[in-house]
Amino acid sequence: MALTVLFFVFAFRYTVPDRYAFFIPFYITVSILIGLGAHFLLERVNRKALAFPVLFFSLLPAAVYAAAPSMAGKMHMNIGTRDDVPYREDATYFLRPWKTGYRGPERFADEALDLAEENAVIYADATTVAPLLLAQQVDGKRPDVAIISGTVNSKEAPEFNAKTIGTLLENRPVYVVSRKAGYCPDFVLKHYDLVRTGILWKVVANEKP
Repeated sequence: MALTVLFFVFAFRYTVPDRYAFFIPFYITVSILIGLGAHFLLERVNRKALAFPVLFFSLLPAAVYAAAPSMAGKMHMNIGTRDDVPYREDATYFLRPWKTGYRGPERFADEALDLAEENAVIYADATTVAPLLLAQQVDGKRPDVAIISGTVNSKEAPEFNAKTIGTLLENRPVYVVSRKAGYCPDFVLKHYDLVRTGILWKVVANEKP
């Protein structure tokens, strides 16, 4: 029990973008405790009387997860996520664990790389860069496009900062995935216009005063 509490407190206060992964040890210990609890109950009382309640509560989380997205929508619940990732419905994505048949990232990457001009540069945030790199490096799609983010870049990607963007715009089309602060560099938002181009935003070269 102490280990379970320790895992939970650590994951709860560890506020990093991938914090959800740090709940896995907590889930494991909770599952062990649930299994032990069910075992002790079935040993000490009438097994037949408890078999159905145990089965019901074991399957109840799946039903809750299945209903959670629609319930959140009806209650207009704000789950604290962004709303501009193409082909991602946030309530379903975050409140329903299974992703069977979910092909949003693949669809986004294929469409973004298809619409990018030759030798383009795409700036993606940490949420959206992985599908683009997967499509390019594993599927061999659009090797001419440079994919850049604050964490990982495609091979031989140019520097992307306030000092280099002017030169980049003179030689290559530049796109960003999002125009939201925190997901798009401040120097782009403050000094350049963004024009909607399909699911991307094209950075316009005329610099603002």
